[in-house]
Amino acid sequence: MKHQKLTYWLAAILTLAACTGSSDNDVTLYGDAAITTFSLGTMNRYVDGVKSTYSGNTYSFHIDQVRHEIYNTDSLPMGTDVSRVVCNISAVNNGQVLIEDPDDSNLLSFYSSSDSIDFTSTRYLRVYASDGSGHSRYSVKVNVHQQDGETFVWTRMPDIPVMSGLKALCHGGRMYIFGNEGGQTRAYSTADGASWSAESLPPLTDADAWRSVIASKDSIYLMDSNSIYHTKDFSAWQSEPVAMLSADIQPACLIGSTTEELYAIDSRCSQIVTRYEGFHYWFDEERDADDMLPTRDFASVSYPMSYSDSTDYMLFAGNRLVGGADGSGQWRSAVWRKTADYSSSGIINILETEGIIGGKWTYIDRADETMYVLPALEGLQLVKYDDGILALGGKGLSDESISVCSAIYKSRDNGITWKPDSHYTMPPDDSQTGVKLNAAATSITAAVDSQSYLWIFCAGTGEAWRGRLNRLGWE
Repeated sequence: MKHQKLTYWLAAILTLAACTGSSDNDVTLYGDAAITTFSLGTMNRYVDGVKSTYSGNTYSFHIDQVRHEIYNTDSLPMGTDVSRVVCNISAVNNGQVLIEDPDDSNLLSFYSSSDSIDFTSTRYLRVYASDGSGHSRYSVKVNVHQQDGETFVWTRMPDIPVMSGLKALCHGGRMYIFGNEGGQTRAYSTADGASWSAESLPPLTDADAWRSVIASKDSIYLMDSNSIYHTKDFSAWQSEPVAMLSADIQPACLIGSTTEELYAIDSRCSQIVTRYEGFHYWFDEERDADDMLPTRDFASVSYPMSYSDSTDYMLFAGNRLVGGADGSGQWRSAVWRKTADYSSSGIINILETEGIIGGKWTYIDRADETMYVLPALEGLQLVKYDDGILALGGKGLSDESISVCSAIYKSRDNGITWKPDSHYTMPPDDSQTGVKLNAAATSITAAVDSQSYLWIFCAGTGEAWRGRLNRLGWE
């Protein structure tokens, strides 16, 4: 920046002097005084002592002409040096831009596109009309993130009641935990994780009915033996009959839902059955492969497809023994997917008497040579998070190198390939003993809430953790 300092009155006199002696051949002068564009040049960034550069003009600045404020709504990356910034500023009708001294607002410097400005604090610009009739004063604030957006931060939350098995889900702005406590299925809920309240359940006969709890768009469903219950707010549970179009098919465990459908697997793990919301009939859905359904550790996730209206993507996974039932085989993951189109012109034909003719389930094949397959994790969990699907769970069933809660795997292609993601780490080790706090867990469950927090709950210990990518918490 030029070191020449001008007082307010000198700047005004010079501006007026530029207008003196004007004739018909001179440039037309105007009474407008406004900044029209503001952008940054090349920016320096320092992360862990390593310098990098990026183009600052990719970050847009908003110019509020009413309040005379200039600022960036999308903050610059953490570590950006804004103490020496070259910027590009334009004023309407050749107005003259000057910069106030940060310590004395009466001291002004001429703006130059080749000189740097210190934006570590709010700076003020003045733009003078070309005819010398007046000026406008703008504040400029360059916002820089104080957090690394790609860092995942965990927080230890108050413990939940200790249960031998767990299943978590988020519904209606609350987090729910279902599990086996003292030989009975119990349920607890919280709004923020600070405290948990016991929820009332229907009369259940199965201590492991918690395995068969799912959330639809407006209700929670729970299956106990041959009965299915549902509730909207836990004030009352309603039971419904299990009506099948085929007598030899019977839902045994609820496994998930989409916007309009509920899904279950039969007791032989040989069929996926579905029921459209509002109808009582369950029916067998078409699949492109036989005898490849998982037999344990069921997990599912569904979400709207961004490129197609009224269409959901459903992913169902679990583990199955391959190569022999006498213990000589290997446990492997089995992943299935389905696209469900619920638009009026889609593939769904709702007929209560004949069932629903819908999308076909497709098996995601995993040959031995296929890279980046989903590992066979005990107590597999799937959650939709950010731009992909996360998979986590207990120990590896066929890979002894995978310990309980050792890694989080991510799929960016809707469940086809899975890789450990360095952005996602499991809750940290104890700082004093170095022992991983969730190492004693018999299994874990996971869910994502409406604020993009990933929750992990540990069976056997009652540990509760909540974590989030920093940038998902930014406004």
